[in-house]
Amino acid sequence: IVEGGFSLAINVALFKPYVNNDTKKIDAIMSASKKIFFKIGFAFVLIGLVLAIIYPLFIKSNLDYLTIFLIFLMVIMSTAFNLLFVIKSSIMFQVAQKEYIYTFFGTLVNLLASVVTIILVYNKVDMLLVRLSLLIFSIINGSTVLILYKKMFPNISTKEKPDYEAIKGTKDIMVQKLTSVIYLSSPLLFISTFISTKMGSVYAVYSSIYNIVKNFLTSMIAAPINGFGQLISDKKYDYVYDKFETYEYIVILTTSILVSAVLIVIIPFIGLYTRSVTDINYTNFIIAVMLASILYLEVIHVPSGNIINVSGNFKVARKIQTITCLVLVSLLSILGYLYGIYGILGATIITNIGLASMEIYYTHIKIFKKELISFIKKLVVNLFLVILLVIMGTSLLTSIDSYLMFFIIGFLTLLCCLIIIGLVNLLLFKNDLNKIFNLFKEMLGKFICKEKYGRV
Repeated sequence: IVEGGFSLAINVALFKPYVNNDTKKIDAIMSASKKIFFKIGFAFVLIGLVLAIIYPLFIKSNLDYLTIFLIFLMVIMSTAFNLLFVIKSSIMFQVAQKEYIYTFFGTLVNLLASVVTIILVYNKVDMLLVRLSLLIFSIINGSTVLILYKKMFPNISTKEKPDYEAIKGTKDIMVQKLTSVIYLSSPLLFISTFISTKMGSVYAVYSSIYNIVKNFLTSMIAAPINGFGQLISDKKYDYVYDKFETYEYIVILTTSILVSAVLIVIIPFIGLYTRSVTDINYTNFIIAVMLASILYLEVIHVPSGNIINVSGNFKVARKIQTITCLVLVSLLSILGYLYGIYGILGATIITNIGLASMEIYYTHIKIFKKELISFIKKLVVNLFLVILLVIMGTSLLTSIDSYLMFFIIGFLTLLCCLIIIGLVNLLLFKNDLNKIFNLFKEMLGKFICKEKYGRV
């Protein structure tokens, strides 16, 4: 939200000139992005300084004014450094599909930062020094991106006249981001309003488990999206759709396998995890199923939502997000009041069905001008398999006695779900599954070629 949607807009604006190797156009867009982010960063610093001065006056804390001010200031400095210097460089990596390079180094820096933070906290070092160490590592992380940027893209210049007109749709993206925040935070807000603290804690336990799965899936889904953006900018829609169908099928398969396995083991795991808790019963299969349904619905439409954005249809994405956001808040108010947590989760499921339907329909029918029959067949079959596996699995597995047994049973459950779903899909959708195998072979071949080329 802080960067106002410019990152995605600039990313999309760069797809076509990058594919066409139009260095002048790239320089003009990067020049514009440098000025845009400098203005945003400067405004953020000014607003942040005002808040840093005022905020400690109103907060109730055991910490003194100066300590709170300095902590707030260091948080501002970290974000400001990213806005002023780093973010424009990271966009170029994304466009070139090389973000894995700075992500790898960033992971190493963050790992080191975590180790240092644990050591400092363990030795009871002053909070300001802990926060300072995090700021230093944040700057090191950003500086790494800048160094890699200069090495990877030495010919890109920001001295060209800025091309602001090439960067379109920022207002629409900003609305998307705002509605997304409302969309994600509303269920939690209504849970705290309509539901007891104890029931809220039950929801939080299940939600935290599903969030781990969701974060893994969304990271996987996000990986190829810039490649699709480049292909779409080159108007190769038939070729893109063939790849997109495979990509979407991978998402359906992966989500079905993981959701099946998690739903089978989650109740025994919760029983093991909360066995010493006596104030409330955490075993609630209905909440587990409803949250799994939300996860499934949230993930399967992400490929379509990404295609809508990278194809530059920001207004369409904004309209869809705004409609679903209004529907969600309305349903949460009514169903949450009437049925408590089940009403809130039900409202989220209904809204996700609407959101998924609109985004999937628009991507297949409007952008690619293809039928939905193939997608619906795969989705229905795999949903049926998920339901069947969960019914069978939960009837066989009722409890787990130790964490060691949980890991063993969890792995075996995941393996069984993978084999059963894989075999049924091989039987019914052999050609589509072969496309996935061929895609992985192609990717492996390219990787091996790069390794050999690197050694020459």
